[in-house]
Amino acid sequence: MDLILEILPTQQTQSWECSQSLNTPATRFNAYINRLALSAVLPWLEENWNATTTVQSCWELINGTAITIDEIRIVLVPSEAIDLSEIRVPQEWVDVPNWAADYYLAVQVNTEDGLVRIWGYTTHRQLKQQGEYNQSDCTYFLNNEQITQDINLLWLTRELCPNPPTRSELKPLPNLTATQANVLIEQLSKYQFFPRRVLSFESWGALFENQEWRDRLVQSRNLQVS
Repeated sequence: MDLILEILPTQQTQSWECSQSLNTPATRFNAYINRLALSAVLPWLEENWNATTTVQSCWELINGTAITIDEIRIVLVPSEAIDLSEIRVPQEWVDVPNWAADYYLAVQVNTEDGLVRIWGYTTHRQLKQQGEYNQSDCTYFLNNEQITQDINLLWLTRELCPNPPTRSELKPLPNLTATQANVLIEQLSKYQFFPRRVLSFESWGALFENQEWRDRLVQSRNLQVS
């Protein structure tokens, strides 16, 4: 059963205004859609879980937002697409160890009607074991018949089994030296679109998971645009 949440007009306005600080139309729209999804889903999660949350994202580089509730990590994967045939999860949310999550929620954002729809969810383990990897856009995807389409089953599952096996084991990414990171940041700052496709995932993931290097990369790309 889908869960439908309302987006207030003030939330739409605020989300749009906050997104304008990003430097390209693509990243601004990505941030806008993600902010709308977060503004609708986060209060619902906090109310149902009765717990405080922390949020992680990097909308300048990838789609999605991670929400940590207690020790449970959930990634919202928003899309404006009308077609709900599949969920596509950026590889960073799956294969970067400190960005991977327990659950991934498929979220449709309807800006015209002011609605957010959670139409299904999957787990990290299912993405790794059953998902297909698309090299062209660096995502793992499952079709709608493979994912759980009733969000209420997530809560029921955790009530019956508080620690269900949700994750697959990941290999650690290689360590980069500061010199290597500096070279990669300089190289990637020249690519305004899809910098994650320029490198091998091992090099990209090692750079991406380091917050200082990730922030420097975003800043350097912004300077190139301005």
